[in-house]
Amino acid sequence: MILLLGALGGLLSLPAQTPACRSPVPDSELVRPGTLLMATNPTLRPLQFVDSSGALRGMRIELGEAIAKRLCLTPEYIRMEFSAMIPGLKIGRFDMINTGIFWTEQRAATMQMVNYESQAISISIPRGKAPDIAKPDDLAGKAVGVEIGGFEETKLRQLNESLVSRGLAPINILTFDNFAAAFQAMSAGQTDATVAIDATAAEYARAGNVDRVVTGLYPTPVALAMRSRALSAAVVGVLDDMQRDGSYQALMSRYGMVAHSGPFVVNGPDEAAQSEASQSEASQPGASHETMKSGWNWRGFFHYLVNGYLLMGALTTLWLTAAAIIGGLCIGCLLAFLRLARHRWLRVPANFYIWNFRGTPLLVQLIVIYTGLPQIGIKFSVIDSALIGLVLNEAAYLAEIIRGGILAVPAGQGNAGRALGFNSAQVMMYVVLPQAIRIIIPAIGNSVNGMLKTTAVTSVISMEELLRRTQLLIQDKFLVLELFTVAAIYYLSMTSAWSLVQHRIERRFDHNPGAGHAGI
Repeated sequence: MILLLGALGGLLSLPAQTPACRSPVPDSELVRPGTLLMATNPTLRPLQFVDSSGALRGMRIELGEAIAKRLCLTPEYIRMEFSAMIPGLKIGRFDMINTGIFWTEQRAATMQMVNYESQAISISIPRGKAPDIAKPDDLAGKAVGVEIGGFEETKLRQLNESLVSRGLAPINILTFDNFAAAFQAMSAGQTDATVAIDATAAEYARAGNVDRVVTGLYPTPVALAMRSRALSAAVVGVLDDMQRDGSYQALMSRYGMVAHSGPFVVNGPDEAAQSEASQSEASQPGASHETMKSGWNWRGFFHYLVNGYLLMGALTTLWLTAAAIIGGLCIGCLLAFLRLARHRWLRVPANFYIWNFRGTPLLVQLIVIYTGLPQIGIKFSVIDSALIGLVLNEAAYLAEIIRGGILAVPAGQGNAGRALGFNSAQVMMYVVLPQAIRIIIPAIGNSVNGMLKTTAVTSVISMEELLRRTQLLIQDKFLVLELFTVAAIYYLSMTSAWSLVQHRIERRFDHNPGAGHAGI
């Protein structure tokens, strides 16, 4: 009895257990149960950015964490470029876009959007540059950088259409994966101005890099975007609670943002819109919001399967490939012979070149050429930068292919040529190279096949080849899978056509007598 009373007293002395926090959002409405997965592009200081320790910081990061905590969910961020966010949300990679996405009617027709702040657009120019831009119309004839797929790009293209319709010079719009890249290109002198949201432009101006010459353009609500109606309704409830207890206003005030007034609401496809879309689908297959949101749009797929805009992108891919391979072969042959030279002073520079270009990513090389070299007075256009980067990079790989083919020819072949009285140049020309070509051609053919796809990397410096043009259309039409499938068909068509050509070339140089084809 004494032991039982003691045990009972011990239990009574324990602190009261806190009730478990239960989320109002069902697990079935989340990508990962118990977790709020949010996509953000951490390049917009001070709203969302990465600090020196690699941690995410900023107003929107804090807001997302506060929402997750009040929903009894664990916050988790996925860092990605904005251009991938709407497609990613559509296919269910994450629960929420928390990166300051502007509200538009087209977006609200496909996503659940909760407006919580207001943003406008600024036009910035390099600090110290003579201000020749005082209003949007002054962008006529200028090269202007902008983040791909955002509200800013949409407004910039609308402005461009307006300028052209009034007989003014068009804007040379260069799209970049994020605002940081756009501002870097402007600092390097590759663009005349950058269009960005006010808060980010103001931060760059405070850092002393740029001057904001136009601000407050096109003020528009900024939202959190979600797929799930249940999640969006729960988020509205949390924001209302934060508004009532003052934590929402305090957060916005701390970052100098204008707080949303009035109750929060979900701005998305309501039941009436979905019913209307269903009726439209019966008469016009593929035209409804519902189809765009979750189904395969056959009408859109066939429309873009033969599309002039994408075909021009494919032609750009083809000539970039041809130029890169031809230029790479010219430099690669020289590098291969230098590496085979007897003199060390000839071999060392070739070895260094190949070591450098094979050991660093093509992406880095393109950025250095496009935005790094201008800082020391060497400036190339987008096309020139893309060509130079591809040629220099490919030359390093082709040099090793050519050198390997030459070394694969038995040494006895060269000795036999010299025994016949040939000098070294004649041995290389008439004995070694004809045999090496048979070895080299298949590898060079594979390089052409790879280059057809590698050209897509040039999109990082705003080169509008096939993949970049596909991305631009996706941001406008939201036909993610359909447009990427069209792009894949284009790439498959090009690589398949080249495979047939390569096969014919290899048969032409086939040294197997049983094949019945002429050899060298």
